[in-house]
Amino acid sequence: RNIPFATLESQADSLKKWRDQAIIAYCDTGRDSAAAARTLQKLGFTKVFTLAGGLSGWIKDNMPVGKA
Repeated sequence: RNIPFATLESQADSLKKWRDQAIIAYCDTGRDSAAAARTLQKLGFTKVFTLAGGLSGWIKDNMPVGKA
């Protein structure tokens, strides 16, 4: 689910059902996703992970990218 960092706290209630599920936060560089992960943890989410280096790092490492 794509939620912009700027609206993350205001949309947190809509994410309650995933509070104990694994969540991977990512952005282009990894900077905003790290802040998002900290915010989610502050809001009580227990299994929050970030994509190191962001999507750019993923692509740089020749990892697969697809469109849904």
